[in-house]
Amino acid sequence: NVFLMTFANGDQVRLLRSAMIYGPNASGKSNLLRGFKVLKEMMMTLVPYRDTVRDHDPFKLNENYEDSITGFSVVFVGPDKLKYVYKLEYNYSRIITESLHYYPSAQPKLLFERQKGPDPKIDDAKFGSDIKIKSMKVFSNQTLFSKFGTDEPHEFLSNLHVYFQARINFFITISTITASTINHVENLLSRSPKIQQRLSRLINIADTKIDSIIVRKRESDDDPSSFFRMPDKKYDSFMRHFVYEGED
Repeated sequence: NVFLMTFANGDQVRLLRSAMIYGPNASGKSNLLRGFKVLKEMMMTLVPYRDTVRDHDPFKLNENYEDSITGFSVVFVGPDKLKYVYKLEYNYSRIITESLHYYPSAQPKLLFERQKGPDPKIDDAKFGSDIKIKSMKVFSNQTLFSKFGTDEPHEFLSNLHVYFQARINFFITISTITASTINHVENLLSRSPKIQQRLSRLINIADTKIDSIIVRKRESDDDPSSFFRMPDKKYDSFMRHFVYEGED
């Protein structure tokens, strides 16, 4: 499952062909995937100006979190096996920092970097020597990266935008799962005890309060309550949520 990736500049890194995220309920598994999805949407989609940043979701039980900073730093492989590093930081009202570097050699080279301008609603863009753009303006709630897929065509950066859009995908179906998908999974599980066993092992690792799953088709006139069996050992779970005041 592990393979060695060699970049165009000769650097090497060990990567996984596949990986699994597991952990108990409320440990942040879904939030991690949603974070990746939000990052891609901000990089790919140019939004109209407004005085808030899309997808900033502060902790509701503390007013101070509205101004807290969300940050991403992503290393990815682009066209021609070049290494790229994209960084983004933002809060509720604006994007604070944004930069993109790449590695044609051992040392990184700047492609673009965001800089605050005199107008709080508009930022300036600084470009590296490989990008033949003198200047550019961007609204405080927009990402620079997104402009090169919409209204600022550039041979190098727009091709990178298309590459990222096509290659980097996140499928988050937690809140949009359809009845047909549920029926398909149930039919698949009911026909294959082997898949049931494998899924049971996986769920057991991810959540220790679930020992196994049993799926079987029921007739329409069956009593649904007969298909719910309580385990021999019962668990009581308690969770307390604290409201933090200040730094304490």
